[in-house]
Amino acid sequence: MTKDGVGSGNAAEAKAAEGGGNDKVTAEGGHKDMVVVDRAMVSTLSPLYLHPSDGPGNLITTVQLKGENYEDWAKHVRNALRTKRKLGFIDGSLMKPNSDEELEQWGVVNSMLVAWIMNTIEPTLRVSISMTDEVYDLWEDLKLQFSAGNGPRISELRAEIANCRQQGDSVVVYYGKLKKMWDELAIYKPIRTCSCGELKAQLEEDREEERTNTFLTGLNSERFGIVRSTIQSIEPLPKLSQVYQRIVREERQQTMTRNKDVSTDVVGFSVNANSGNRGTNSHYQQREKDVTCTYCSKYGHAQSDCFQLKGFPEWWGERGRDFSERGRGSGIRGRFGRGGGAA
Repeated sequence: MTKDGVGSGNAAEAKAAEGGGNDKVTAEGGHKDMVVVDRAMVSTLSPLYLHPSDGPGNLITTVQLKGENYEDWAKHVRNALRTKRKLGFIDGSLMKPNSDEELEQWGVVNSMLVAWIMNTIEPTLRVSISMTDEVYDLWEDLKLQFSAGNGPRISELRAEIANCRQQGDSVVVYYGKLKKMWDELAIYKPIRTCSCGELKAQLEEDREEERTNTFLTGLNSERFGIVRSTIQSIEPLPKLSQVYQRIVREERQQTMTRNKDVSTDVVGFSVNANSGNRGTNSHYQQREKDVTCTYCSKYGHAQSDCFQLKGFPEWWGERGRDFSERGRGSGIRGRFGRGGGAA
């Protein structure tokens, strides 16, 4: 056996030569999913297994326990320990082994978990928590100290879910808020099961429908009122995932339409501004040159627009002979009043 506790090929052969019992170590160095701990074999799939990278300074989650966030913190810690197959240490399902060899390794892993959990507690709170020898006792002490209790928290969650509204949030953000509260509530109020499984299936269906209606109710009425009414009229009500995707598509379509309208308004404003800057002269320069007035016989305007017939507007001002000859008659000179004019 090497110093790091992992059996080499030579150690395995020596153990086999000694008739080493039930350890099932092969001459090739043992099973690929087994490591040697003293004289006991620990599978990499065992809760007692520690990876070489595991150490007391490891941080198993970035969420720190600050007191009021106990439920969220506990969920992340449980998930982290589940990935390492060590959840049984804190939920009481993994008991102390009777074998001395396994008991020693159990103690090593237990101490490692105590260190991991303490690392996730905010330093200001850490000083108020008594260090215990067993991680199960530490976990129960933290629950007793920081958990608000199931009853009050369930009531609080239900009220927050009922009052949750989209307001100015995107659909993704709004749904994420609901999903987080739904998941936490499911921890406190898991679905009951029965031997036949029919009760659980019915309860799951009821909860799905309740969540769908809650999601639809909290949507922004101005933006999604029509599509919401359409969905709620469908029998049976679609699944939550289908409704969510439908609303997301509707939001994207609204965003695309709104962006298109904004672009059109910007272009229109730019054109109008440029037209205004060009002044009144451009108004006449852009007229069709093939239009001839039947009253004054000048091109560039129709009889209905002829100033010599209708009178010159106040904004006409002083015009030069050249411009008058081009658009409004060759004999126009100076300022003309309403109803006046010269050919």
